Amino acid sequence: MALDTSGRHDGKPLVTALVVAKAKPDMIVDMENVFFHVEEAKLRFEDLVLHLRRAIGRVEGDFCVVAERGEFFGQPEWRVAACLQHPFKYAESLSEKILVGFAHQASHAVRRLCIQNRWGR
Repeated sequence: MALDTSGRHDGKPLVTALVVAKAKPDMIVDMENVFFHVEEAKLRFEDLVLHLRRAIGRVEGDFCVVAERGEFFGQPEWRVAACLQHPFKYAESLSEKILVGFAHQASHAVRRLCIQNRWGR
């Protein structure tokens, strides 16, 4: 499962896109689902982890969480995995990078919609 969070740098709302897919290192085999989690969260590492644990809790099954290196403020993979209570790695393969990129575009688009519709900007 690839994830990306939009709003970490400039405040509320915080929107996470979770992209559930089957992939080989060089290709995406099957896109299974996309989940979004939106809330008004603070921007500290600990708050981001709580936000993401709530988001990840909505997805059933066994999976490894994959994200870009900047998503967790440069924390090592072992710390992120311990905080999320899920296997975790930073995107390395072509398919992982593509899925994280898709999650990035999706979270950004949903955040823009939230701001337009709920926050009135």
